[in-house]
Amino acid sequence: MAIVKPIVELVHEYLERVVKPGDTVVDATAGNGRDTLKLASLVGEAGKVWAFDIQDSALAATEKRLKEAGLRDRVELIAANHRNINKYVAPGIKAVVFNLGYLPGGSHSIATDPDDTVAALNQTLDLLAEGGIVLIAVYWGHPQGEAEKQRLADFLRRPEMKEWLALEISVPNREKAPFILLLEKKKRGKV
Repeated sequence: MAIVKPIVELVHEYLERVVKPGDTVVDATAGNGRDTLKLASLVGEAGKVWAFDIQDSALAATEKRLKEAGLRDRVELIAANHRNINKYVAPGIKAVVFNLGYLPGGSHSIATDPDDTVAALNQTLDLLAEGGIVLIAVYWGHPQGEAEKQRLADFLRRPEMKEWLALEISVPNREKAPFILLLEKKKRGKV
């Protein structure tokens, strides 16, 4: 059994620890649908997944994957920027997943935008239930990647972020290696 695992596997392991049947969750960047599918399998028949993407090809790939697994009815696919999460999703969500960068297999000229990501994170933190998590896979080996990485670092240094538990999982011996940020909304009275 490998201790060091690919980012997608680590993200999914964290989701398995937190997301339960009946939960409402968000995939802020549906991409090719791997995270959306995982979330749909975890929320069960009574749960709901909101999956956002700005690219029709990403939403089509996600929909195909969900249909093949028989889980399409658990997911609301939204053709919108993740900076609009609060226009669709009500407070009380249990988990939010972001994969920052560009669509694997897609155009490298279309990538997540640092301003949109920070706006989405600000909304997400307000929408998250106590004990909920935000998982951010940061793929920063693209032209906007360095700026997005810096904006995330600035975001985490804000004074109000001391009320959150934060963890970074990185690979320091690989140049521009993707990394994971995990944010957990503390339960009241817990440190």
